Amino acid sequence: MTSMMKKIGLTRMAVAAAVLVSLSGGAALASVDYSFKAVGQPSGNTLTVQLVDPATGQSVTDAHLFAVHVEYRGAKSVPSVVYHYTPLTSDGRGGYVYEGREVQAGTTLKVVAQRTGHDFVSWGSVRVPG
Repeated sequence: MTSMMKKIGLTRMAVAAAVLVSLSGGAALASVDYSFKAVGQPSGNTLTVQLVDPATGQSVTDAHLFAVHVEYRGAKSVPSVVYHYTPLTSDGRGGYVYEGREVQAGTTLKVVAQRTGHDFVSWGSVRVPG
């Protein structure tokens, strides 16, 4: 029984990976190349986030960032996990405003970025300072 559950779990992971690649238009998942950084302290329920290019150390201004909210529906639901993406507003200088009730000191926020004109999707997280 345990072996069958492991196979089901691995199958679900493979299907989820295939769905992510197909939703990104076949773009490469390059989360290793870019990192996310909190800028300053949160202000109420908002936090400014930057996507940082490790080659230059500079913030990326030509990207679209999204907050990722994971909804677990239970093992009997299909699909059992649903991802909701909320676009972050750009400040035009490399900062992207994350707004939501989960912006609290010590919380880790899930984010994803897609750079304009590039075939990549970068997944990551940022910890709320404070």
